Amino acid sequence: MNYSKTLAEPTFSLDKKAKKALILSGRIWFIIAAIGHFLFALYIIIHYGYHVPQGNYEEMNKTLGTGFIPGAWLSNLLLTAHVFLAFLVTFGGVLQFIPWIRARAINFHRYLGRIYLSSAFVISGGGIYLTFARNSIGTVWNHIGVSINALLIMSFAVMAWRAARRSDISQHWPWALRTFIMMGGVWFMRLGYGFWIFIMQWQAVGMTNNLDGPFDIFLAYASSLLPLAMVELYLWALEKGSPLAKYVSAGLISLASVATAIGIGMATLIFWLPRLM
Repeated sequence: MNYSKTLAEPTFSLDKKAKKALILSGRIWFIIAAIGHFLFALYIIIHYGYHVPQGNYEEMNKTLGTGFIPGAWLSNLLLTAHVFLAFLVTFGGVLQFIPWIRARAINFHRYLGRIYLSSAFVISGGGIYLTFARNSIGTVWNHIGVSINALLIMSFAVMAWRAARRSDISQHWPWALRTFIMMGGVWFMRLGYGFWIFIMQWQAVGMTNNLDGPFDIFLAYASSLLPLAMVELYLWALEKGSPLAKYVSAGLISLASVATAIGIGMATLIFWLPRLM
């Protein structure tokens, strides 16, 4: 009898089940996030698609802080491009991670991927410029948080692009996932506010209209770094984690799914739906 094989089977079986639980938790989160991304994309195209052509600066600036400035044609053009590229990457980013599309429309996946990663640089570079050149709302600490997000987007996009050029799918997928998560920084920020207001029983604790409250500053960093930490935990547990680590990670991602769902619901009620009515 091969005792080593017999002793190894239970561990292998447990690890296989743990890996399935981890992958399932990731898929559930993605489905919830996809719904939230589509709602955000719908809000962007309806709200700004209506007001931008009419030049309703006052109405748009209610959601953009400093926003549009009459006469500042260059920065206004950059901001307009920033807004509509945000729609493209919010909607298109989700499509890039749907297995059915990758399996049956690989050329579409590749071309959309090129547009997506190129847009990452335009949005990130433009975002940094608009943040520091226009006296954007918030403190310098908020601006640094936004800039960190932009720099991470560009760094991860480069890594995803290079892996794709080498046809190294094992490396392309993790870097593309990191890029997708960082591109959702603005989306996560809105969810963060929604979730915080929910657990604070509809009280804006630590928040100000100028975004200089303690929670405002915390969220400027947490909206990027906390989701990134969850992705790193998922990738590490998937490849190197023990069965226990996989189960613990699956549990944490399941909790993140609940928080994401609450954040989406609250963001829809507080930020998106009222401006479409």
